[in-house]
Amino acid sequence: MAANKSRIFVVDTCVVRSAGGEDAVFPTSKHCRDFLKNILTICHRVVLTSEIGTEWHKHASGFARKWRVQMESRKKICRPIVASRPELLKKIKDLPFSEAEREALEKDFMLIEAALSTDCCISSMDEIVKQLLVKAASNVGELKQIIWVNPDKSPQELTDWLAEGALPSKGPTLGEGKGDVAC
Repeated sequence: MAANKSRIFVVDTCVVRSAGGEDAVFPTSKHCRDFLKNILTICHRVVLTSEIGTEWHKHASGFARKWRVQMESRKKICRPIVASRPELLKKIKDLPFSEAEREALEKDFMLIEAALSTDCCISSMDEIVKQLLVKAASNVGELKQIIWVNPDKSPQELTDWLAEGALPSKGPTLGEGKGDVAC
């Protein structure tokens, strides 16, 4: 394992909702649970803005609620001041997307703002929004540095990447047209 370099992740509600307990058998539930456990044990942290916290409170699984308490007790929850970026949202919305695509991007824009205010790492299973952001990154430079990891894709490679310090140089970014650690 590399030196303990802590990264700050923005974790989408779909991940905390899908994380199953120790008895989970559905692969997605296990992958999300294992991702959250790795964040806890490997020295990484998570962003919790008021908007993200509200969504987590409404939708988190029982496992994720217990995980959040453990994260809080270990002081691994980061509550940064997140800069509002209306000009960035406008750049994205001005791209040739359908109205439904614009709405999806706007709905998850809080993840982008939080990521850009911290370590540019997002964990989400929303492949549609990821692909829209990959498309947008070719025209919107600010998006190119964001790493988008999906706990349900290549979970062992994701675990290895987290254990090695979640180095941005080893995590493909939206600007490279990927976003996932293992594509």
